[in-house]
Formats: sequence, C-alpha cells, structure tokens
Amino acid sequence: MSRVPSPAVSFRDSRLPERFWAKVDLGPLWNGTPCWLWTGAPNNGGYGSCRWEGKLVGTHRLAYEVLVGPISYAMEPDHLCRVRLCVNPEHMEPVTRAENIRRGYAQKAPPPLKSHCLRGHPFTEANTRLYGRRRYCRECGRTVHKNLKGNAPSTRTSCPQGHPYDEENTYIYKGGRHCRACRRARGLRNYYLYYRKPL
Repeated sequence: MSRVPSPAVSFRDSRLPERFWAKVDLGPLWNGTPCWLWTGAPNNGGYGSCRWEGKLVGTHRLAYEVLVGPISYAMEPDHLCRVRLCVNPEHMEPVTRAENIRRGYAQKAPPPLKSHCLRGHPFTEANTRLYGRRRYCRECGRTVHKNLKGNAPSTRTSCPQGHPYDEENTYIYKGGRHCRACRRARGLRNYYLYYRKPL
C-alpha cells in the first residue's frame, strides 16, 4: 500500500480538545518528526485510549481521523514508527489488518539461540540432542542419569525410614521391594486412628 499524503498537522492542533493534548508529550524522532507520545493509561494491547463522543476509542485512530480524515471500517492505522503510544498522524498509514500484522512480524528478528545450557555446557553438535523443536544438553543428561542410577531402588540397602532391606524384612509387591516394619507401623497407626485409641 502506498502512503497517503496527509495535510499539514501540527502538535497541539486546535481540532483536538485541550484535555487530549494534556496527555501528549513529544518523544523520539522518526523520519525527521517527533513521536507524539500518549502519557495517559494504555489499554491491554499497549495503545492509548480515551473517551470521545461517549465511546472509548484508540487515541492514535482518533488523532488520525480528526487531523487527517476518516479511515474506512476495513482499515486500521499502522504505526510506521513502531511506537504503539504514538498519536502523530504523520507516523501512521491506514492499512488492512492482514498488512498490519505482516508488517509487525517483518520488524521482529527471531530470538538468538543460546550458546550454552543453564549449567554452562556449550551447545555444540556433539553435545546437543534435538527432541522435536527443542535442544537438550547431552552432558546434563548424562549427569542426571548418573545421579538417578545411584539412587535406583535396587541399589538401596534400607527403606526411607532406615529399616534394612534383608530377607525377613522385605516383601515384593507389584514389582517393587517394600519394608515389612513400615507396613506394620502403618497398619497399627491406621488401626488406632480408626478405633480412636491412643498409641
């Protein structure tokens, strides 16, 4: 879309009320002209909004329509300066929503890839494992696996309460070893809780 030349607009133009201009400050330069920054509260999208003729409207759209001319229903003002709080009509161009979205994505650069994992290991070809769209550090995976292997249930010699896993104190249930002493303690505790007898 080609940019529509706008009539001369000036900061603090009398076509907008003073209560509007009370919330606008001059900002950084873009293309030789300053941004007019809305200092009022932004909406959830980061754009300024105010009441105009009983309706809540976007300040950038309001400034464009009052100072330049109406925007058709199918169009929306695109910030050429990429500053959402800017209300300078010279920094806007009416475009379709699809064009506005396309321009927004074209401005963004993809995030840079991290060169190291959280523990400081480099993401080299030999040290990186891809799973779907994510990268994983092989060295961290080996460390985690080694730590888990040492704590595997088959290598433990006692239960978490400290009872030994020997022949008379161990029973197998659903493929795992269990402590008979802990089982007896649980049974007694449940019995006394059920019958409300003090231990």
